[in-house]
Amino acid sequence: MASEAKPEKILVYAREVDGTKNRFSLKKEVELHYQGQTIHTDIAEYNSQTGKFTTPGQVSLSSESGSINGLTADFDLKKRTANFKNAEFEFKDGTRGAAKELNLQENGVQTLKGVSYSSCPKDHSGWQLIGEEITLDQNKQRGTARGVRLEFADIPLMYLPYFTFPINNQRKSGFLIPNIGNSGKSGLEIGIPYYWNIRPNMDMTSTTRLLGDRGIQLGNEFRYINNFSNGIIEFDYLASDSKRNIDRNKFTWNNDFRYGPNWDAAINIQNVSDNNYFIDFGGDLSTTTITNLNREISLDYYGKRWTVNSLIQDYQVINPSIDNFQEPYQRLPQISTHAKWQNLGLEGLSFILDNELVNFQRDIGVEGSRFHIYPQLQYEWSNSAVSLNGLVGMNLTQYNLQHTAQDLDAKPGRALPIVNLDARLHLEREIAGSTLPQTLEPRVQYTYIPYRNQSALPIFDTGLPDLNQNQLFNPRRFNGLDRIGDTHQVALGLSSRLLENPNGQSLRFDVGQVLFFKDREVNLNPATGPQKSSSLLIAETYWRLNKKWAMRSGLSWDGFEDQHEKRNLAFSYSPDQRSMFSAGYRSVRDRVDQTDIAFRYPVNQRLNLVGRWNYDRLNKVTLDRYWGLEYDTCCWGLRAISRRYISDRDGNSDNAFLLQLELKGLSSVGARADQLLRDNIFIDEF
Repeated sequence: MASEAKPEKILVYAREVDGTKNRFSLKKEVELHYQGQTIHTDIAEYNSQTGKFTTPGQVSLSSESGSINGLTADFDLKKRTANFKNAEFEFKDGTRGAAKELNLQENGVQTLKGVSYSSCPKDHSGWQLIGEEITLDQNKQRGTARGVRLEFADIPLMYLPYFTFPINNQRKSGFLIPNIGNSGKSGLEIGIPYYWNIRPNMDMTSTTRLLGDRGIQLGNEFRYINNFSNGIIEFDYLASDSKRNIDRNKFTWNNDFRYGPNWDAAINIQNVSDNNYFIDFGGDLSTTTITNLNREISLDYYGKRWTVNSLIQDYQVINPSIDNFQEPYQRLPQISTHAKWQNLGLEGLSFILDNELVNFQRDIGVEGSRFHIYPQLQYEWSNSAVSLNGLVGMNLTQYNLQHTAQDLDAKPGRALPIVNLDARLHLEREIAGSTLPQTLEPRVQYTYIPYRNQSALPIFDTGLPDLNQNQLFNPRRFNGLDRIGDTHQVALGLSSRLLENPNGQSLRFDVGQVLFFKDREVNLNPATGPQKSSSLLIAETYWRLNKKWAMRSGLSWDGFEDQHEKRNLAFSYSPDQRSMFSAGYRSVRDRVDQTDIAFRYPVNQRLNLVGRWNYDRLNKVTLDRYWGLEYDTCCWGLRAISRRYISDRDGNSDNAFLLQLELKGLSSVGARADQLLRDNIFIDEF
C-alpha cells in the first residue's frame, strides 16, 4: 500500500495490511520510505493523520549517514523525531555503539542514554566510551558526554564527569585527552589540555601539567589570523620549581603583518626566566645547547624601485660560559635600502645603490654606528646557453664609535672598490639510448678587491662563513661589513644534472674551487697561518637512483695537506610508506666524527620496529639512541619508545620512556612519541 502526506511523500509497504481511514496495522516485511530514510520491521502501527509510526518489535532505520537497530521504536514523521529502545547504531564515519535509549530530535540532535561509543568494529578489543548520556549535535558537529568512562581492551583508563569532543574535523572548545609521560628530569608528567575555539580566526590551548618532581606548570598557546596579520603567542609558567626553588617561565611571540602590496612587518620575541630553562625542559641536544634567543621587530617596504628594510634586534644570552665580550650586539636600529635603475641607455646596464645604517649597542666594549654606501654599475646579458654578469662597485663605510681606546680614531672610515665578472654556460643533451636529459654547466667568476688596512675598525657583526658551493661564488670572504676581504681570485665551478624521469631517477653533481693570485692580508684572526694559493675543493652529489633509493655526499678537500676538511655521506632506502632505513656519516677534521643510523621495519601488517643510533666516534659517546615498537589496528595504535640522549651542554645523559596510545576517532593518550619519530626517521602518523 501507499500513503501520502503533503508536503513530504511517505511510502509504506507491507504484506498484510489491516485498518480503516488513517489508522493501519502492518505485518510482515514492513517498509517505510521517508526523506531518504528507510524503516524495516515485521509489525507496526501507522497513523497517517498524526504521522505516528510505532514498532513493538525489532526495527531498523537506515540512511546515507548510517543505520540504527532497536528492540522497539516510536517515530513521529511530522515532527521528524524518533525514540529507540535497546538500540545499536553505526555511522558512515565508522563509529558505532549501543544505547538503552536513543532519541533523534527534529533539530539534528541525537541523545543516547546508557551508551557505549567507539570507532572499533564490533567484538573488537579496542577503545570505547561508556557513559550515562551522550549527545551528538549534527548541526554544531560536536558531542557532549556526561558520566563517561574511557576503556581500552576492557580496562578503565579514566573517568570524566563531563567531556566534549568533535564528531568531524571542525574545531570546538572542550577538554582534550590528557597527555601522560615520564622523564628523568621532571618525573611523572600528566598534562590536561583545554581547547578554546574563540572565533573562526583564533583559538587557544591551555594545558595544566603536573610535573612530579617540579610542581604544576601552566602552558598556553594562542593562535590568530586576520586580513593583515597572523601569529602565535606561547606562554609557559611554573611557580616555585621544586628542583630549582625559582619561578620558571617561557614566552614566545611570532607575528607576521601584511599591509597592502608594499608593506610587511614581523615580530619575533623569545624570553626564558633563567639560563637552565631549556636544559630542564628541552627534549634534545639541539634545544638544550641554545646559547641565545633572538628578539626582533622588522618593518619592510617593497616598491617598484626602492626596497627599505628596518630592524630592531636584541638577544637574551642564556649560556653562562659565554664571555661578556663575546655576546652579540643589539641593533638599535638597522635600516637598509636597495634601489635599482635598469637599462641606462643600454639594455642590461643597471645602476644599483645599497645603503645600510646600523647602531650597535652592548653593555661592555666598543659601541657605535656604522653607515655603509655601496653604489654599483652592473651589466647583464644572457641567452639560452650563456649568461654574463659584470659588476663594478665602491664600498664606502663610516663609523661613529664610543668607548674606544684613547689612541684609536672614534670616526674611522673605509673606501674599497670591487670588480666582479661572472660567466656561465648551460649545455644539455640526451643520454644515448634514452630520452633522459643531462646538463653540463661550467662557471667562471673573477673577483678583484684591493687591500685596505682595516685594523682600526671594530668587529660588530662579522664572521667567517662555512665554505660551500654558494660561498665559492660569493666575492665577499666575510659575513657582515666590518671586514671586506682583499682578494684577487678566480672561482671555478662545474655542475651536471640528470633531470628526473618518471621512475624518480635524478642526479646532481657540483664541484668547485677558488684559485688565488695573491695572498689575502685582511683576516679576522691575526695569527692566521701561511696563505694557500687555492681554497678547499668542494664537491657535492645528490643521487636518487629510483623512488626507493637516494644518496647524498659532500667533500671539502685540502690539496695542500692531502686530507679532507669536511666530509659527509648519507643514503636512505624506502620501498614503501611503512619501511625506511637510513645511514649517515659526518666528519669535520679534529672536531666532529659521527655516525647516524635510523630504521622503521614492518614485522607484519600491524607491528613495526623503529630505532635510531647517533654516535660520536671522536668522544666515544652516544648522542641519541632509541628503539621501540609501533602497533597499528583499524581503530587504535600504540607506540612505545625507550630513549637515552645527551641532554645538556655539559654532556650529561637522560633516559626517557615514551608511551602513546592513539584512539582513532577520539584522540591520543601519552607522550608525543609520534613527534619524536617524525623528527628523526620521517614517518607518517597512524
